[in-house]
Amino acid sequence: HKGEALRGLKQFERAIECYDKAIHLNPNSQSLFVSKGLALNSLKLYEEAIDCYDAAIRLDRNYSRAYHHKGTTLRTLQKYRQAIECYDKVLQTDPDNTQVSEEREKTRVLLQFQEDQQRS
Repeated sequence: HKGEALRGLKQFERAIECYDKAIHLNPNSQSLFVSKGLALNSLKLYEEAIDCYDAAIRLDRNYSRAYHHKGTTLRTLQKYRQAIECYDKVLQTDPDNTQVSEEREKTRVLLQFQEDQQRS
């Protein structure tokens, strides 16, 4: 897909244009929404990326790739509790996913640190 190639070349704006065209033709493709979200995320357009991940999740409530990337973006935004919820959703369907397990644990530590800072 052209959008993937452009994203690989770090031409994120052009990739997003391709994803928009592809989504227009295939509005039920969860993977297109996630790929667009990844391109938006690369441009630090985090809220827009989350909107794309949510669109993919609306199409398939068990689409772990969308939850994984949404969790990573939420962690970037320091929304640790919400990120952990997304990671937990992935681990419900894929309990052996070590990458997500590790990301969840790192996020849990960040949440604990954040809560400790707020208490002091």
